[in-house]
Amino acid sequence: MLALIVDRLLILALFAIPAALMAERWSKAGTTPLSPVRLSIIVSIGVVLFVFAYHVVLEALFGATLGKGLLGLQVRTDSGNDRWPAALIRNLARLIDAILFYSIAFLAAAFTRRRQRLGDLFAGTTVIEHQVAWGARVALIFIWLALVAGALWLASWLCPSCTNALPHLSF
Repeated sequence: MLALIVDRLLILALFAIPAALMAERWSKAGTTPLSPVRLSIIVSIGVVLFVFAYHVVLEALFGATLGKGLLGLQVRTDSGNDRWPAALIRNLARLIDAILFYSIAFLAAAFTRRRQRLGDLFAGTTVIEHQVAWGARVALIFIWLALVAGALWLASWLCPSCTNALPHLSF
C-alpha cells in the first residue's frame, strides 16, 4: 500500500503540469470552453488512462513501478511468461481490487497463501520482496524527488497566476 501511495503522489505531481496549462489558458480567456460536467468526465478518463499506462508500462518493462522499486518490491510472473499480458491483466483487475479503498485487494491478499490480490491471481503474478542496494535506493529516491519537484516547479512556472492565488506565509 505504501508503494501505491508513493506512486500516486508522483502521478498527482505530474498532473499538476496539464492542470496548470489549462488553468493559465482559461484564466486568460475568462472562461472554460467546456461545461464543468464534460471537463470532469474528460479529466477523469485521462487520469484513469494515465494511471493504468503508468502501472502497465513500468511493471512490464521493469517488473516494478517507482514506488515498488523504492520499497524493494517486484512483480514476477508465476510461469515466466511474457510480462506485458500479465501487467495488462493485473492492472485491469485493479478496477475490482480498488473497490472501497482497496478493501477487496486486502481481503483477497489476507486469504490467499501467497498474499495475492485479485489482479495477481488473474494474471498469474506474485509481488516479491527483494534486497535493493543502498545506492540504487538512493538513486530511486532522487529520481522520485526530482520528478515530483520538477513537475511542481514546471506547473508553477506555466501558471504563475495559480501560485499567486495561494496564501503566503510570513515569518
